[in-house]
Amino acid sequence: MIIYDFYIFNNIGNCLFYIELRGQRSENKRENKQKLMFGLIYTLKSFCRKFSPEPISVSPFTSYVTDSYKLHILETHSGLNFIMITDTNAPDQTSCLSYIYSNLFSPFVLRNPFYEPKKPISSAVFRQKLLEHFDTLDSSRKA
Repeated sequence: MIIYDFYIFNNIGNCLFYIELRGQRSENKRENKQKLMFGLIYTLKSFCRKFSPEPISVSPFTSYVTDSYKLHILETHSGLNFIMITDTNAPDQTSCLSYIYSNLFSPFVLRNPFYEPKKPISSAVFRQKLLEHFDTLDSSRKA
């Protein structure tokens, strides 16, 4: 499995954390990409909610596949969206995103006394642990 990008968005569309694991883009293109990504997931989750036969608070939408990538998403009850972009052959990454939320985000971000909700995440430890976790998943980064 190859991991391309990882995002964390809050419920109002602010990108709190972003790692681009493949390629480098200018800051302007990165911001546009983040805005497009949030618009895409907001629209897809809204579509799922509108067509659900019962009212739902958290969208059941977890992934979709195109010819060139697969998007995986985990929405928490607090409105955070953890998004991972992988190659098309990747299996479902819901458990991986849950692991990131429970075992990396919660202890290294939420429990950090300097963390400010709705502000970009600047924890170096979280970033390091996340990259270490991605190294265990991403077959192309091991080579």
